[in-house]
Amino acid sequence: MKIKLKDIKPNPINDDIYSSTDLSDLVQSIKDNGQLEKIVINKDNQIVSGHRRYYAHKQLGLKEIDCDVRDFDNDIIALIEFNRSRVKSVQDILNESRVLEKEYKKIIGRGKRTDRLGKGRMTTLVEVSKSVGVGTTNLKKIKSINNYEPELLKKIDSKELSINQAYQKVREKHMKSKQSTKSNFGVLFRNLLKKENPSTEDVLKTLLTTYPYSLDLQKLVTQHKDNVVPMIEEKRDELIDNLEFLKTLPVKQEVVYKKLKEIQRSEFDTTLKMNTFKNLSKLGSGNKKEVIKHIEQFDFELHFMGEPKQRWHFSNLEEWNILRTYIHTLEWYPNPGRLLRFKVSDKETGETLGVISCGSDFTTLGVRDDFIGWSDLHKYDKHKLNHTSVVSSIVPVQPFGYNLLGGKLLACISTGEGVRECWKDKYKDTLVGNTTTSLYGDYSMYNSIPLWKKLGHSKGEILIKPDKEIYDYWKDFVKLNYPDYYKEAISKTSPKQNVLNLIYRILGIKGSDYKNEFNRGVYFSPFYENTKEFLTDKIKEKDLVLKDKFKSDDWFLNWWKEKAIRRYTKLHKEGRLSKDVLWYDDMNEENVKSYLMTKGIKID
Repeated sequence: MKIKLKDIKPNPINDDIYSSTDLSDLVQSIKDNGQLEKIVINKDNQIVSGHRRYYAHKQLGLKEIDCDVRDFDNDIIALIEFNRSRVKSVQDILNESRVLEKEYKKIIGRGKRTDRLGKGRMTTLVEVSKSVGVGTTNLKKIKSINNYEPELLKKIDSKELSINQAYQKVREKHMKSKQSTKSNFGVLFRNLLKKENPSTEDVLKTLLTTYPYSLDLQKLVTQHKDNVVPMIEEKRDELIDNLEFLKTLPVKQEVVYKKLKEIQRSEFDTTLKMNTFKNLSKLGSGNKKEVIKHIEQFDFELHFMGEPKQRWHFSNLEEWNILRTYIHTLEWYPNPGRLLRFKVSDKETGETLGVISCGSDFTTLGVRDDFIGWSDLHKYDKHKLNHTSVVSSIVPVQPFGYNLLGGKLLACISTGEGVRECWKDKYKDTLVGNTTTSLYGDYSMYNSIPLWKKLGHSKGEILIKPDKEIYDYWKDFVKLNYPDYYKEAISKTSPKQNVLNLIYRILGIKGSDYKNEFNRGVYFSPFYENTKEFLTDKIKEKDLVLKDKFKSDDWFLNWWKEKAIRRYTKLHKEGRLSKDVLWYDDMNEENVKSYLMTKGIKID
């Protein structure tokens, strides 16, 4: 709607927060192209977003301006939210944080929006940081700089100094001396030792279980001297900042973000990476008659990635890692324990069809455990858990996966004699069944495969896992300082989740604040007629009876060929064949940022 300019009122808080900027480019744009974006006003005609457009209209002598009238819970918070993408000075950021803190305190005081804000100082700080687009650690540093040497803020804006560099100057000049001032702690501590007379063991145990001193002090003191505690505080803040960001991402968007991070930290041999890409199978594209003929005559080879033995085809382990990184949407982070990695290739062409991995099975998985009927006695004391594995990666190359149901073929191969024999060779245990889970919800390529039985769903919530470098720091911290708790955590189902729980507990972080809903279908493939009887210790290994479908790979190959030809023919007829070769090497920060921005998510 058009409203007369004289009836529009600027919000005075805008000029208090933001420094004035040159309007000449905006004035020229409006003069040449007209108003491209409406300003946003409240019901009192006060501007919430669009002060620069308003002043540009005034400079041009225009009488009206196009407006969008909206109702906000808090106009000031909304004004700052609208300015998220604005290029801001450090002083602008400080002004925003000052105003936001005041407004959030008002909200808390009225008892509103506690679902978002909570009541703690830390929670409020995190909310302010999110709104101004700066991490909590950097925001605290900027405030310290402003308190002691505000003139350094201009050097940060001019890129003469980074925030960290300016903060270190302030810290060395003004804050170190304060930290080193004598306190009565030593006297109090000595008096306490005299009174309680604890053993050295009790003192050390207390230190190792008290945040933030629960760390390898010797190592950290050597590396960081008098900055031990501040360093740990900063690392904790870094973790919380990361969790708060990831919390804003729905599961599928988090997957994209984590994938970007994985690619950014990948360091592979360039020549090997190029050759690996060139060798991706083209099966599923090309002439229809030739494709169908190829499928009819199709056979595969299984390549074990590891120490060579004469009976296996072997490939470079780095090649497998390259494939897993660049052809799969999901970040690769293996669990501790047993692990077998395979590449699958086309026997005729030698080209790569995909990758498979299987390893130590989930120790506890409700619907699977109910199906088998086993107990901790069977799993641990009788070592039956060593006779099942979890298939954690089944990744076909594209367009083979889409056009020819390549994922279903690889899912069948993961149950085949090659994988079972390799498990037996390496771990000396007979593999009697595999577990796997779907990536998202109910939809899964396993649903129609006769070799796999759907058992139900896993629990619907998981802890958000921080970025790898942050997670690895705290995992090592826990492993070093709480070895018994760490061993216990990784010995149970979902070891990464257990380690995260341990990290959050030690740091005083409420894990329930950082969870995602993540329902997964649970599937199990029993290879023997009496797999369950063996796993519950009712029969001996010599009594196992292999199912006919698993006696050779011919059964599933014939099943897949029929399905693949039918699928390909249908897609070809409907003009829906895919030509896309998925290789995530061209994924970069900018296009991921753009993708997430379209979803309303900002990456700093």
